[in-house]
Amino acid sequence: MGIRDLVHDLRTSIDDEVAASVDKNSYGAMVRHLQKYRFWEGAKPTLYEHQRRAIETVAAYIDADPHLPERPNLKEAALLKLPTGTGKSGIVTVLARCLPSVKRTLVLTPRGSLVAQMRDDVRFRFWKHLGYTVNEGQTFTAEASSMGADLQETYVETLLPSRADAILQHVPAANRSILIGTYQALDMIRRRARDPRPERAARAQAARNVLALLAGFDLILVDEGHYEPAISWSKGVRELNRPTVLLSATPYRNDFKSFRVRGQFVFNYPHGDAVAAHVIRDVEPVVVEPRGGGAASDKSVNGLQRQLPALLAQAKAWTNTPKIMIRADDLDTLQSLQRKVDQVFGTKSALVHDRAKGGNTPEGSRAYDARCMNAPTRSSGYINSSLWKASITPTSSRSLFTTCTRTAANSYSKSGGWYERAPGERVNK
Repeated sequence: MGIRDLVHDLRTSIDDEVAASVDKNSYGAMVRHLQKYRFWEGAKPTLYEHQRRAIETVAAYIDADPHLPERPNLKEAALLKLPTGTGKSGIVTVLARCLPSVKRTLVLTPRGSLVAQMRDDVRFRFWKHLGYTVNEGQTFTAEASSMGADLQETYVETLLPSRADAILQHVPAANRSILIGTYQALDMIRRRARDPRPERAARAQAARNVLALLAGFDLILVDEGHYEPAISWSKGVRELNRPTVLLSATPYRNDFKSFRVRGQFVFNYPHGDAVAAHVIRDVEPVVVEPRGGGAASDKSVNGLQRQLPALLAQAKAWTNTPKIMIRADDLDTLQSLQRKVDQVFGTKSALVHDRAKGGNTPEGSRAYDARCMNAPTRSSGYINSSLWKASITPTSSRSLFTTCTRTAANSYSKSGGWYERAPGERVNK
């Protein structure tokens, strides 16, 4: 796989001019190293083809070391756009643990729950998915004899102000390090570093030392950057001025300004391509016809009772845990539906809404603030039982039901806008 292959790949923005900026020898050596790993391609389980191309795009970006033309001292960022469920965590893991020129990586996520998830992915869970025998909770390593190339011992730590001493002690001594934290954690460290109070001088100095350490990292990976107002935390990433890659299913135009994405190094994996390759399944909307009398929620759930057996039979052709998403107008409607669904189907639902409070749900049910959840829209909820799952989302005047919750737009940025990619059309800068 040479740089010309990326030029010819319609999913990348890399053209002849961009390819000329890539150090061909360094890029070739990096790709050859990746090809040594038995999970790269060949006998299954291996990475998906689109994961390999995304990683190769980042490798080209690293070897080009792109800077902004108008401000040569500032680095441009790269963008990987992939639908939810297509393996961003695997891409992050390989970039952080397998690239020979990347020894120190900072991974930023929107929420603390994703920090824990990502930490487990890079340490052992991704490797378990590939079929390797791992010890739960321990960082997986392997020698070239079993993996094709060495997978080194890696220091994996959570980026928090309270972990500053541990970070400053272990990162300099480790052969490879990965720090994983939230955007807010990085912002907290920046604020602590500026604390002028004499009694906080030691903490402020530790924070400054952490920032100085991060300023020498080889790569910053920003996961789902659009979930937070970019202006409140992206400055911390920009100030580090290190090679930065955004990974997102639905990037916003503000991301380009906030993270200096100029479109030279973009990889776009369209949702339609992922469905066609059977990486994810498409969403199937089904309108539930109201039945019977009473309140609107009663009629909707009565209609669901009638249609659910056929939906489950259809979904069970490809999964033992079919999923259903229910959409409604507002929180009151959600709560009414939640009570009725729990009553009829014997579930203990979890409703997610930006105004939801635990006390507003029936006993045994749960409610969450959508601002703290990775919800498919601003407001949603999930109903769980041993047979099926449903999510309730107030975005439509009628209740909609789907057999899968994974979805993403087949779109990308061109001249500051978002639109559908036509078949055979290149991702343009």
